[in-house]
Amino acid sequence: MKKAKQSKSIWLAVVILTAITTVGALPGLILSAINDITWLMAVCLVVFIHGFFGITFYALALGGASRDVRVVDAVVNCHLTTVNDISMYVHTAYGTTAESIRRSMKKGYIKGYIFDGEELKPIEPPKESRCEYCGRALPPTSTHCPYCGGTIVKE
Repeated sequence: MKKAKQSKSIWLAVVILTAITTVGALPGLILSAINDITWLMAVCLVVFIHGFFGITFYALALGGASRDVRVVDAVVNCHLTTVNDISMYVHTAYGTTAESIRRSMKKGYIKGYIFDGEELKPIEPPKESRCEYCGRALPPTSTHCPYCGGTIVKE
């Protein structure tokens, strides 16, 4: 959850910084054109064009990060596991929610689950078995104890 919120905060900072520099570059562009300062005019033009066209993509990335935070919140804090339940909690479409779950798992926001496209299933580690005769730990698939030779009965 912390990584997802951190990613959202970074995208928010990028959007705000881009908006401020775009607005600041416009007067700089005008003043540098009036005073015939070519290098400053070029820099202001590049910053303005970058901000004018780039802020749309940065805002879309911020929206995706916000959706990922809501999906991670639904899984971690509300313990929802089906895509239908998560999409109703997050108020997004079914396919969008499934894609957000995949992206959140890929980025490491959601850990300890397997996603089959419909439901998140918790990963359970194999139970450690012990020999009933000597008490040593055994591999989960063994039928004979390699230490004392005893036969292991599986439940």
